[in-house]
Amino acid sequence: ALLCPPTSYASDFFKITEEAWIEQATALAKNLGLPPKLRRKGDPENLDQALDKAACVITFNSAVGWRALAKGIPAFSDPARSTVGSWHGAAKSLEDIKKLSRISLFRFMRASQMSLLEIQQGKIYDLLSRYAPEITPLSLVK
Repeated sequence: ALLCPPTSYASDFFKITEEAWIEQATALAKNLGLPPKLRRKGDPENLDQALDKAACVITFNSAVGWRALAKGIPAFSDPARSTVGSWHGAAKSLEDIKKLSRISLFRFMRASQMSLLEIQQGKIYDLLSRYAPEITPLSLVK
């Protein structure tokens, strides 16, 4: 399993430690029956080459998860802090991940991307009303 820990910026923002994340990710890799291989951002090995050798990817909240999924490689990510993670939810096995529809995830992301102008025009509220009806324009202004 290719373990891609959060950068120091992400760690600071989300108030997590790299050490704790690596410990959890290593435990997940071992539960999957896979040897963990740590790869930090900026690693000298080309990312695509590292992905090609990986049985799965475990990442905190990174575009690496998207790259893996696009290549057909199962990806685990933080369920509370990433789109990939919220997609797979509580899945704990490669079999569970492989049963999920990557196509649905990529379609959701394609349909949910907005330009800054679209956000400024309030189109974000249409999207929020579909996925989080409790959020209204007034609830965001407090």
